[in-house]
Amino acid sequence: MYFMLTLVVFLGVGGHRVMLEGVRDSFEYLPLMTVGVDRTLFDTLAGLLGGATVLAVRLAAPMLVTMLVVDLVLGLVGKTMPQMNVMAAGLTLRSMVGMVIVIAGLSLTSGVIRDSITASMRTAYTTWTTPPATALNPEP
Repeated sequence: MYFMLTLVVFLGVGGHRVMLEGVRDSFEYLPLMTVGVDRTLFDTLAGLLGGATVLAVRLAAPMLVTMLVVDLVLGLVGKTMPQMNVMAAGLTLRSMVGMVIVIAGLSLTSGVIRDSITASMRTAYTTWTTPPATALNPEP
């Protein structure tokens, strides 16, 4: 039901036309068979993908560790006081602790994320726009 509703809204706002225009424009700006991926560009893109993966794991690690600690504490509380409804208390506690950790984490790492994204975009731009070394020094 949600999928069908989303599809109707997507078609209602003209998303299908915008998507097709985007595909057409991509062929206009970058025609087929004009740009090849050489080894240096591939290494750069692989490095960017690896860096993004490491950054994602580093950003998710505090939340994962915090939720593990919360689950362990709730498990200990559930074992020591079996009459307490740990499931009901756990949902509220997990939500509150999760929100606090997300807010604290984003406030502490927003500068790092901004710098990493800027550096990655600059690296991709210079790699993509710099001509290969053979074009700079043609052999006679």
